[in-house]
Amino acid sequence: MTRVINILLVLFLTSAVFYSQEENKFGIKAGLVFSGMTKFNNDDVIKMTDEPSFFSFVGMDFGFYRQWFTTRAFSLSTEVHYNVKGEKNINLIALEPGSSGATFERKYLSNRFHYISFFLLPRYKFIRSGAGDNFYFFGGPSFDFLISNYYSVDNEPNLQVKNFGFGYGAEIGFGVEFMAVTCEFIYNHSFTGPYTFSYGSGKSRREYNSLEFIAGVALNSLFKKK
Repeated sequence: MTRVINILLVLFLTSAVFYSQEENKFGIKAGLVFSGMTKFNNDDVIKMTDEPSFFSFVGMDFGFYRQWFTTRAFSLSTEVHYNVKGEKNINLIALEPGSSGATFERKYLSNRFHYISFFLLPRYKFIRSGAGDNFYFFGGPSFDFLISNYYSVDNEPNLQVKNFGFGYGAEIGFGVEFMAVTCEFIYNHSFTGPYTFSYGSGKSRREYNSLEFIAGVALNSLFKKK
């Protein structure tokens, strides 16, 4: 953690060398989320029929952002997003009653979840002499509030995931800016995941990995008076 703080401090101080007063932009962002799920089981008591995937589930993202402390090279972006991750299909889970049991209890669970996410993202521009400063990279923590998950009464019995829980993760990415429009390519990893459940001596945990393609519009730049 100390190393991360030192790096951010160096980037902020470096930006002061190229300081020029610029407006703090605010606007909207939207795009696609390609998410995958990792799977952690501590034994064979819990068997899940779906395999870990690599960015194979398509979701969506929509949010608002506000920049602070903007200079030519540096800004701090605070963002709040609504996003959907995972797949809607119901996955079959086989739960073994005991380590020596021959019959599995079958339940169903959807891996599609809805979040309100908060981001704190320092952003650093590439300063290039004689050219527009259009490229930047960013990274920082994410805080995810699970608000809903897909549930169907068509498949019984269900394993229900408790909503209204907090999780956290991190994201890094790079982007390009042209006037009021930005386009960003992001990798996000959740350290807590949408759920952890236990059955007998078994325990299963899930975490998301996501690739995101997000476009943004700075509203105050778009409608700025000439």
